[in-house]
Order: sequence, then C-alpha cells, then structure tokens
Amino acid sequence: MATARIERAPSLADQVYDALCENIISGKLAPAERLIFEQLAQQFGVSLTPVRDASIRLARDGLATLTTSGRLQVASLTTEYVRHVYDVRIALEGVAASLAATQLTDDDLAEMTALFDRAQSSPASEARQQLRDATKALHRRIHDVLTNPILTRELQALKIHADYILGYAFREFGASYLVSLDEHLALLDALASRDPDVARTTMEVHMRLVRDRIIALIEEQGSQSEEGAA
Repeated sequence: MATARIERAPSLADQVYDALCENIISGKLAPAERLIFEQLAQQFGVSLTPVRDASIRLARDGLATLTTSGRLQVASLTTEYVRHVYDVRIALEGVAASLAATQLTDDDLAEMTALFDRAQSSPASEARQQLRDATKALHRRIHDVLTNPILTRELQALKIHADYILGYAFREFGASYLVSLDEHLALLDALASRDPDVARTTMEVHMRLVRDRIIALIEEQGSQSEEGAA
C-alpha cells in the first residue's frame, strides 16, 4: 500500500531561528548584544516558547553565548572566534577547491569570470556590492559541484559563522575590502588550471589573508576603543 508523503512546514522555532540568524548576519543584532526573549517575541509576533527554542539552538550552534550572569547574548566577534572559524574554514575550503578544480565546467568558470569582470568595470559606488555578490557566487558554485556529502554538510554547518564574520567585514572594511578582488581572480585562474593542488593552495592562501585582515580590523577597533576610554 502506497503512503502519501507528509510535507512539514517550518516550525515557528525554525522561522524565528532563521530570522535571528539573518539579523545577526546583517548587523541588526550587534555582536555581544543581549537577546531579550520578551522583546524578540513581540518583534516576531510569537509566544516566548519558539523564541526560547530558537535561542537555545543559536547557543548550540555557537552564534549565541551565556554570560556569567546567565544572560544569553549574540556571540562576540573576537579575534579568537575568528581564528577558530578560519582554522576550520581554511581546511574545508581548501579541500573543496581541490575537488572543484576537476568538477567545475568551462561554462561555470566563464560565468564566474563575467561576474568579476562586471565588478571591476562598475562605478565605485556599485563595485563593493558587485564584488560581494561575485565572491559569494564563486564560493557557492564551488560548494554546489561537490559530490562529497560529508564535506558539503560540514561546509553548510560552518557557513553561518562565515556569513556572520564576513557580513561584519564588508560593513566595516568599506572600499578597502576590494583588495580581495585580486585573490579571487587568482583563485579563478587556479580552478581553471584543473590542478587540484594549485587550487587547494590558492584557496588556503586566500582564506588566511581574509582571516588576517579581519583580525587586524578587530584589533584596530579594540585599540581605538581603549584610546577613547583613556
């Protein structure tokens, strides 16, 4: 006897979780900002239960932390946090690039190259967003062609942390973040070479440079805050 497949709609807790993640990535919820359940429930138009459930999931996934006083807050964007995320990201993205070098099609590479060409030729007022779109598309395409489900799952679990860090970086770096354009063009060349080792090394170098730029920014802002308080 055939059975009908039951499609389950996202629960309220899932919807609240997705909304909280989006607010954290976009900066609407700032690093270390306290998560007040009553305010969130009112904002999303739900009861306290899905907000609590979503917040517990945030903490489990590392996007929220408990303070010594027992309050839940958005994870702080510290240099240690960035290093921890990028220690893993460097390894996983390097493997992904090595596999993608033999799996990306010529059409894939041509499409990605066109996106970066558009970013280079755009007016300065648009180039920053064009580059961001191009870099996201390139990394997404690398992930999409992977045939290793374990690697895909781990990259997906890490993505929310990477998006949180990079969302902050794009907001704070401004035009200076366009320096990564050259790194992505080098990555495209490495992928086009079809050499897994070259692709892996190029990706790892790029990831380390991104990590170091973000850490330098956090340290610089910390120094400025200390000077302002002196």
